[in-house]
Amino acid sequence: MKKLLVSLVSLTFFLAIGCEDDSVLESTIPVRKMEKLNSETSLTFNLCCALSDPTGGCCQITGRIAYQHQATPVPEEQKGLYKITLSLSINAELHRQDGMIGYGWDITNKSLDVIYISEEGIYILPKMYLIEHRMDIVLIVQYLLTTDGVQLSRMWLQEID
Repeated sequence: MKKLLVSLVSLTFFLAIGCEDDSVLESTIPVRKMEKLNSETSLTFNLCCALSDPTGGCCQITGRIAYQHQATPVPEEQKGLYKITLSLSINAELHRQDGMIGYGWDITNKSLDVIYISEEGIYILPKMYLIEHRMDIVLIVQYLLTTDGVQLSRMWLQEID
């Protein structure tokens, strides 16, 4: 009985810590300085974090976002402007963390975005991903784009009106 009580208290503690803060996520992938005029980078963000479910409770997201980032300078008449081509592919799963046993919900999507920014500029790209078999919420991921690379800035679950 004592072990059960300790286990329940520990589980409650970890759930409270996991759902407490859905602040800015730090990317474990360093942004590299562009060394060539036409730079292309292909890397992956590994996802494993707790997200607050706006309908109640807490969820754990696991999976990955693969991306390909290419920065190309535009013609001379627009000096200092870069064409950023970003290809994203998310393959993740969302699970409840509140003790409810069940299956996970899949999140899969591919996209291609083209954005023009200055050499020192920053562009915030929000993307909305549908969650399979969840008609009440979506996953929002906010990417930070520069000519040097891309970072995962923030992610959260948002209720659909």
